Amino acid sequence: MLSKRWAFLAVVIMLSFWMISTVFTFSVAMAQEGEKEATSSRVSLNFKDVDIQEVLGLIAEKGNLNIIAGEEVKGKITLSLKEVKLWDALEAILDMYGFTYQEKKGIIKVFKGEKVKASPPVTVKLESKVISLKYVQAEEIKGLLEHLLSSSGLIEVDKRINVLVVTDTLDNIEEIEQLAKQLDVRVPHFTLTGILLGSDYSLAVINDNIVREGDEIDGFRVKKVGEKMVILKGEHQEITLSLGGEK
Repeated sequence: MLSKRWAFLAVVIMLSFWMISTVFTFSVAMAQEGEKEATSSRVSLNFKDVDIQEVLGLIAEKGNLNIIAGEEVKGKITLSLKEVKLWDALEAILDMYGFTYQEKKGIIKVFKGEKVKASPPVTVKLESKVISLKYVQAEEIKGLLEHLLSSSGLIEVDKRINVLVVTDTLDNIEEIEQLAKQLDVRVPHFTLTGILLGSDYSLAVINDNIVREGDEIDGFRVKKVGEKMVILKGEHQEITLSLGGEK
């Protein structure tokens, strides 16, 4: 008889636990469904110079959310939203005013955050060109040209044939080549030994050659013959000679 009573009590206890568990599960499910329904419902918001902490408090209350905002989350908000989902409204507000959030175990933490936009990779087309030099040594002017290179550019020297091998963008190569040509000039040796001034034109004796204005000598044009000096004009340089030596 006693064993039957204990068996009956055991059945009653098991039924009680099952009913409690069922009720609890149903309550949690209802709460989650209610929270989901609240955050997915559409709302209209209209604020003008309202503290963001107050706005977050209203959203938390309306959506049955747990929102914690750090001390750095401050400022006034002005916005007007019509018929938007509550969760979308929260994300829009945080994004607009430079805040971000982290959701963990049903708690939404709002804090100051900066979004870094990833820049698309820039593909730079590099080309190579050989620049031949006549008069100066390639390695002597390499250092004078490197400041024109881009971060991806490179200048190499081939001493055997005295050339520069430039690898860079086309615009940079053209600029480097232009400067290299200006630097690649022959260093001439001129000796002015006499000047004869005339009423119609003047003559000068340079390197044992008699020349006058407009004449060519060793790749230079006689630009001016003066009383005590002569000016020679080359492609990239100008030389002034005086009696007794080069000036």
